[in-house]
Amino acid sequence: ALRFNELQGAAHFILLYKLIDPENTENAYLSAVFYARQNNSKEAIVCLKEALKLGFKDYQRLIYEKDFVSMLQNTEFIGIAEKIKPQ
Repeated sequence: ALRFNELQGAAHFILLYKLIDPENTENAYLSAVFYARQNNSKEAIVCLKEALKLGFKDYQRLIYEKDFVSMLQNTEFIGIAEKIKPQ
């Protein structure tokens, strides 16, 4: 649903995903994409921090996610990226 920008449907599937597999990083990451797409960078950052806590480590995916472009200069986003940036 996110792929087709169907945000209402996406919200439903993200909630189901969280209920079924709450420890999966993908749920938190997709939640961040969902909020970023709605221009809610504050909630997107909260979700990205949760993804990190759950073990998200895909630096390339994070920095090239088109929905995060508006946050590339955000200090919290930069901090998140730095934590998973390959050495």
